[in-house]
Amino acid sequence: MSAYMNILAGVTEQARKRAEREADILNQREKEAKAEEVTETVEELKEQLKALEKATVEVTEKLKKAGAK
Repeated sequence: MSAYMNILAGVTEQARKRAEREADILNQREKEAKAEEVTETVEELKEQLKALEKATVEVTEKLKKAGAK
């Protein structure tokens, strides 16, 4: 009976370690996915900022022209 319990304990420990490794891998993948999502959001925000800067320049020029008339 003791040998059976030792085998069972060993198998249980191996399963626990494997589950921990798999959890670590999943956590790493989740972090990578979030980082990629953040990078995409930053790129979108940069594009929006460029569009806003361009619109600001255009409006400023129009206001200057309107004020000069």
